[in-house]
Amino acid sequence: MKRIPLPLIAAVIAGVALWLSRASFDVAGTTSVPVRVAMLPSLPELAGLITLTLIVATGMASVLGRGQRFWEPATDPLLPLFALSLLILPYLPWLPDWLPALRLLAGPGRIIVWIVVIGQVLWIFLPRLASRIGVRSPVISRSSGAVLFGVVSVAMSAPFVLNVRAAPSTFADLFHTISRLPQATLSTVPSGALGMLFDQEYGIAAYAPVLLLGFVGLAGMLRDKSRRWLGAGLSAATVALILLPATVDPWWSRSMMPGRPVFLLLPVLGVPIAWLYERLAPGSAGRAGAQVLLLVSAAITLTIVMLSPGVPAMQDGDGSSALLVWMSPAWQLWREAPSYVADVTRASSIRVLLWLLAFAVVAWLLARRQASSEGRGALAAALATVVMFVAVVTTSAAVVPDAAARFDVEGRALFPMLETLDPVARPIAIRYDALSRVSPAELPPLFRLSAVPDQRTGRQPVRVVLNARFRLPAGKYVLDIKGSDSAGSVPDASMALQVGREGRPLETWPLTLGRGQHVHREFDLPLDAEFVGFRAARAVEGTIAELSVSPLDVVESRKRFPAGTVLSAAAFAPVRIFFHDSASYPEANGFWVKGRSTVHMTMLKVKEEDPDVLLAVHSGARPNVVTFARPGWSKSLELVAGVTERVTIPTRPGERFIPLTITSADGFVPAEIEQSRDRRLLGAWIAFIPDDIARTSATP
Repeated sequence: MKRIPLPLIAAVIAGVALWLSRASFDVAGTTSVPVRVAMLPSLPELAGLITLTLIVATGMASVLGRGQRFWEPATDPLLPLFALSLLILPYLPWLPDWLPALRLLAGPGRIIVWIVVIGQVLWIFLPRLASRIGVRSPVISRSSGAVLFGVVSVAMSAPFVLNVRAAPSTFADLFHTISRLPQATLSTVPSGALGMLFDQEYGIAAYAPVLLLGFVGLAGMLRDKSRRWLGAGLSAATVALILLPATVDPWWSRSMMPGRPVFLLLPVLGVPIAWLYERLAPGSAGRAGAQVLLLVSAAITLTIVMLSPGVPAMQDGDGSSALLVWMSPAWQLWREAPSYVADVTRASSIRVLLWLLAFAVVAWLLARRQASSEGRGALAAALATVVMFVAVVTTSAAVVPDAAARFDVEGRALFPMLETLDPVARPIAIRYDALSRVSPAELPPLFRLSAVPDQRTGRQPVRVVLNARFRLPAGKYVLDIKGSDSAGSVPDASMALQVGREGRPLETWPLTLGRGQHVHREFDLPLDAEFVGFRAARAVEGTIAELSVSPLDVVESRKRFPAGTVLSAAAFAPVRIFFHDSASYPEANGFWVKGRSTVHMTMLKVKEEDPDVLLAVHSGARPNVVTFARPGWSKSLELVAGVTERVTIPTRPGERFIPLTITSADGFVPAEIEQSRDRRLLGAWIAFIPDDIARTSATP
């Protein structure tokens, strides 16, 4: 029986992995009974993607072919594609339930796997292509290639890229630290030194694992008689550049980028990295392992740079890396990485030892493996890296003392799958608890977010009940509130819905809650909202044992109105308004536009059949020019002080969402012209009451 060529199998695996990379994966249900769910693209799309990858593989084979069997020249360059089979594992039955860390391969972090594998393919393919088109000798010698590898390892690392603009100030920081050494306390050195290397938020290893090769290279240089003195000098510089910043208390700050305290160390590490890489035999698995570390580091840098602010480089200093949180929406990856923002802890030390032990074991195995080709070495390195990663986080979750709490599906702040809900692009919905295909409409009600007292400790811009802030897509939801033992002790209690991190609540309702009783309240969000919470007096909050939010229906992503981030919201009789900036002051009957500014908003008509929206506007105690604009229409009003004008915002039949900007050319400060403490610069008052005779100033 004729064997199927390996490039064809590799291309099919790449096509399936690409298809699954367009899928949506999440964990629904409750903390006690989690339910793994997925939404997959259509089968015709799978066939199309496999066809595409087969065409690419065929093209590579035809380009490299030189009188040999057609597929043979492309076999080695395409072998790394077999590593993409790892991306299939999270979608298999049962296995990801036994190894929850496999969920990470279905999250956004899978882009790193793709960058590594594609990088490996190009690393092997491009030199062979150069040889095929007539370049007979290597373009870069082995020694020059090692130097280039060391330079790129440093220059492409996130700590270098994020701090390069501040390079001059790092010298000033170093001299300032040296000048303060007599007052320094050595007690900060352990946490500072370990943190600058291994902390998940600010350490260099978390963002550029290739830099670990620098420490391996230093050890090798000290053993090499011909490089011992150079190695000793570089080692002394390395120790000094780590210990000096570690004397600062605290060694980190929320205003700094990752790796900032040891920025000057990075160029020093480039030398031993180049030395080590030159001594790794071409085509060996060890050399391929070094390339994987470089590609992983480059992938992390590209992720932070290209996806910002979705993956912010600035950290909150709360012990959880924004990168790791982004990578693992369906598991607790950030809990299995060390953190030293507080102090040296036993848990963090165990995690560092686990990661370093795994790194050493993989390096030892790859060094002993005699790869028969570059492709096999690259495949072995990629597989070993991913297996090590999954093994370490799984072991950490099982044995580290403070990692006993498993992933809390209800303790998240968002529904990752529902944010991109698109049954047209992903029509195949699967529930893995029963291993059955279901309707996409059945998935949203399976999700639930909840909060109990003292569970959520992250800082919030406004106080919300139980410190619970959610990020919810447009749709209809139900709030479930459970009364505590003190429920019913607060008369005239009320609860309010807060949409946006600024301004007043969108709506308020009375809350009658008994001990152990559940009270439900439905609410809807016409637009995606990054900040949704509930507000109540502290006495009322004390009567709540638990609150939860569950979706009833979520608007498909392609049917949502495209609007900016909602910073605040307000409800009026004819419309609800969602403000996308801080250029307004919402009040009970209307809102002020800040003076000399433009406010951007989306108005939602309460009823589609309502006629055009009528606004009442005045400029308070001073004349002003106010301009209203929406797509295809604009109008300017020259307002006289103290006189209210009317303006009609035109709408189209059936239109509910109205994007609108209001620009105030000038403004006034009430405290400067009347007896008032109001120091705000006010431009124009906007109301929805036709007979409005609004005040010239008001306290929100």
